[in-house]
Amino acid sequence: MIALITLAVAVAADPTSIETLMANSHWKRARVAAEAAYKANANDARANYWMARVRQEFGNLDEAVKYAEAAVKLDPKSSAY
Repeated sequence: MIALITLAVAVAADPTSIETLMANSHWKRARVAAEAAYKANANDARANYWMARVRQEFGNLDEAVKYAEAAVKLDPKSSAY
């Protein structure tokens, strides 16, 4: 458990790592990192975007929409969100 928390903190500190985890389909690790990033700053558009992508990947579409809408509201100029 401590190893996962350490991984989440390290990955959350480097945003490209979360993107890399997602790009390589490491969704369980991406989920841990995205949740850590979101808990660190719930008003971060990128963290909300990551949460939306993770929730979508795990089939939790209602939550995915909630996070995606928050990401767009926080950063309406990002086409990815």
